[in-house]
Parts: sequence; structure tokens; C-alpha cells
Amino acid sequence: MYSVPYFALIYYSLILGGTSVSSRPEDTSYKSSWVEVDGVNAHYIEAGSGEPLVLVHGGLAWSSGEVNYGDVVSILGKEFHAIALDIVGFGQTKPRGRQDYSGESQASFLIGFVDKLRLGPVSLAGNSHGGFLVQYVAHERPDLVRRLIITNSLNGTQPIPPQPEGASYVYAPGGHQYKPKTLSGIRQMLIEYYRRTELVTEDRVQLVYQNYINNFAYADDRGKAVSGTVEASNYNLSYKGKHISQWAEKLEIPVLLLWSEPGSKISWGLAHFFKIPGVEMHLFPWSGHHLFVDQSERWAQVVINWLKNEPARSAITK
Repeated sequence: MYSVPYFALIYYSLILGGTSVSSRPEDTSYKSSWVEVDGVNAHYIEAGSGEPLVLVHGGLAWSSGEVNYGDVVSILGKEFHAIALDIVGFGQTKPRGRQDYSGESQASFLIGFVDKLRLGPVSLAGNSHGGFLVQYVAHERPDLVRRLIITNSLNGTQPIPPQPEGASYVYAPGGHQYKPKTLSGIRQMLIEYYRRTELVTEDRVQLVYQNYINNFAYADDRGKAVSGTVEASNYNLSYKGKHISQWAEKLEIPVLLLWSEPGSKISWGLAHFFKIPGVEMHLFPWSGHHLFVDQSERWAQVVINWLKNEPARSAITK
């Protein structure tokens, strides 16, 4: 049980609850585009114009800019230039090989993407492993980052715990190790993954399935190489010798945390909340790991409101 002052610091978001044009999900349109980044043909989707907002997916084998953020890109595009990229080795951005395994390499790719499109300074939003990546960029290249948004991220807020608890978080049998899946297996996985079964459309199932089969072998190799043990995982999630979360107090830009359970442990987000000066945190009820899918309109509403208004940090630093 938390004390009243604990909650007084947090605002709760409670609800019941080459280029082509895509329409996944229904009533959502965005462009599919490509750009070369360090010899990699990088894929991304985008909508709108104005201040850039770059959306970074997590580390699941079936993740991509479109799978993760296809529900919100056009909503965000009404106010910003919203861009959701496929990190190298995910979605349609094909990897070069082992040099793309590490978190550091992935963050360098993200930096190269922002530089190549001349977007900086940008607002960066990262989910799960993306929460690690966006913070890495903010520390490494503060000139590129205006604000940070982190959604349901273990990798960006907590070291992987030691064994035996850590067994469920590493890439090994009984943990996060991937298994081959059929189309029907993907459909069942998504039915269990999302809170609302109507989200599991045939288009979404096909997209996730294609991502999974295209990237399975690479994701399996990468997982074994960088996340096979607790020690390897935490090394991979480090910045200059320390887990990325240990640098949180050094963030000198506005930060927004968006969290839900069972999508993530609220305690992880709260631990990060108390490290970052002037941070804001919004808690959503009963949503899965992809909060921007389960509660797409509300998630986008909170993000837009926060980005378009003066952050709480100003009241603290003035």
C-alpha cells in the first residue's frame, strides 16, 4: 500500500477499458518509407508534419514500427511529424549480422537514423527495450533529443534480477526464448497478448507472422549472444559501464513515463520515477505490454497533451 504523498506525485490516466499508403488498422493511414543508414536500407512509417516525434519499438522478434505503433501514428500525425522506424534486425530493416546484436549498436543505428533524416532535436518515445534505446541516445547525443517518453520498459528502468528470479527474463528455455510459430499460433499469441480480441484482425496477424518468420533466425542468434544469461543481459543494457537506469538522474530533459499492469510492473516505473528530476508518470488500468495498442486513443491523447504543454520540470527548475 502506498502513502498519499506517493500518489500525489503521479497523474492517473484512467479509462474503461519508395512510398506507399497503408491502412492497418482500419481508419489509420500512414506512409511507408525507406532511408539508407550506415549501409542499411531502413524502413519506417510516418504521418503528419511539424515537430518530429520518433517512436521506437521493443525487442520482440515480431516487433516493428508498424506492428507497435500503427494504431497511433496517424493520430499523432495530426499534431507532429510522427515516425515509427524498424530498428535494424526488426520488421523490414534487414540486419547486417552480429555487429547489430548489441544494445549499443542498436542505439548507434537510431542515432544514425535521426541524423540521416536531419530530424534533431526530436522527441523520442520507446517501449520495452526501446525504453533503453531512447535513453542511450539521450545520454550519448543530448543535442538530438528534446523530450523522452518511456512506455512499459523493464530494460530501461531495472537491471535483470539475479537468479533464480532472473531466469524468466533471459533468453533461455523457460525464459524469453522464441519458438517457431504457425499462422494459427501467431493468432492465438495475439489473442492472449492484447486485452481486446477485436484488435486481432487478419491484417495484424499476417503482419506479425511475416515479421516473425523473416526475423526468427536472427532474433534467436541475437538472444543467445547478448541475453542468454543475467550477466550478459545487464552488460548489453549498460551505458559506460553501468546499467542505463543508473544514469537516470543525469537526464536534463523532460521525461514522461506511461505504465500499466499487467503490461509491466508498476514498481519498475515507480523506481525510475523517483530517479529523474521533474518526471511525470501516468498509470493506465489493466493494459498489456503494448499500451499504445490496447489503449491507442488514450495513450496518444496523453502523449499529445504532454508534448504540447509546458512540462512539470519547469516548475521545479525555475
